Amino acid sequence: MILPDNVEKDKISAQVEHGVLNIVIPKLTEEETKKAQRVIEIN
Repeated sequence: MILPDNVEKDKISAQVEHGVLNIVIPKLTEEETKKAQRVIEIN
């Protein structure tokens, strides 16, 4: 499964209840996404 970059991959959870699989995929806020991006300058 391919996930977008704005997903908190460490916090994904799944649960089966009464034969139904529930998957929770939390998304990062726009601020958190900007903080997670890194810029490396090459001189």
